[in-house]
Amino acid sequence: MEIINCIGDICPVPVVKLRNALVGKTSGKIQIMVDNDISLENLRRFTIQKGHNFSYTQDEEKYLIVIEISDISNQAASAQTENLVVMSSQIMGNGDDVLGGILTKSFVFALTQSENLPKKMIFYNSAVKLCLDDSPILQDLQTLEKSGVLILVCGTCLDFFNVINRLSIGEITNMYSILEAMQSANCIIKP
Repeated sequence: MEIINCIGDICPVPVVKLRNALVGKTSGKIQIMVDNDISLENLRRFTIQKGHNFSYTQDEEKYLIVIEISDISNQAASAQTENLVVMSSQIMGNGDDVLGGILTKSFVFALTQSENLPKKMIFYNSAVKLCLDDSPILQDLQTLEKSGVLILVCGTCLDFFNVINRLSIGEITNMYSILEAMQSANCIIKP
């Protein structure tokens, strides 16, 4: 079994190391050691999205993750394409910030009414604040999530703004997963 030591590594290094270890593998197991909750969650999401099995144990200092490789699921997951909405700011457009906030709220509401929902929405930079407990679009995001839209929120950005404990919707993700989602999308909508 291959063992990957990611103790002390920050986002997105653990996911990149796992991705590199998976190249060309069609069976077997990989063991990964991490020392923080964000890496654990990012690796869990990445593993499941790729169709592999994920399990872990925990002691006082680290998580020990075991990835069981599933070739058939990996091929199916890699072949999927999707529409993606990318939000990089709390405001839409340049100019007046108040108007930009109104436009953002209108855009997300309009999205809830659309017949062609995206598979995912990604929030990074100041847009992560739109996923907090006091967000003016929280109800619309909840509607989208209930409709099957996966909401991904940049963990590094949440840490930067020191608001991770206020996250009210979405799953914490990393830059590698954001890049991968953009690369696999057949259409990226960036208001």
